[in-house]
Amino acid sequence: MIHQAIRTIRTLLPSSGSITAEQIENAVNTAMAIPQYAEVDRTALIREVQSIYNFIRVEDFRIIEAAERRRPWINDKKGSID
Repeated sequence: MIHQAIRTIRTLLPSSGSITAEQIENAVNTAMAIPQYAEVDRTALIREVQSIYNFIRVEDFRIIEAAERRRPWINDKKGSID
């Protein structure tokens, strides 16, 4: 049954490009609304679908750094760069 659910989910996801974890979860939720797949383990289904797609896009990230790291340093180094 899980393999049929996966086939259904794959039709709900974009055929090219990267996808997000949210897109996978939405597709799984849509598939699980079908009575035929109601008994399938949602977590296992999400893992299986994630394993099929090599590139799952992660949204923006942030870096925490000290303010002094943002000071311009290139002007001091220009003279020594060949």
